[in-house]
Amino acid sequence: MSEPGTGEFYYDDLIDLVCADESGVEVGTVVAVENFGAGDLLEIKPKNSESFYLPYRDEYVLAVSDTITVKDYEMFLS
Repeated sequence: MSEPGTGEFYYDDLIDLVCADESGVEVGTVVAVENFGAGDLLEIKPKNSESFYLPYRDEYVLAVSDTITVKDYEMFLS
């Protein structure tokens, strides 16, 4: 496989990354990346609750580096 371009990632690269909000508070860890036909979804598993799906779109995923910075995720919690 070739190296992804700037701002691009392979799904496998996102698995096990920690997601944090804009304040740096940990939200959970990515356990899977799914696509059921309406777009890519990050499955995020908080430490003490059920996993939830967060759309992998610019309005929810702000940055990806060693961690994934997310916002407005609360509406997707079970």
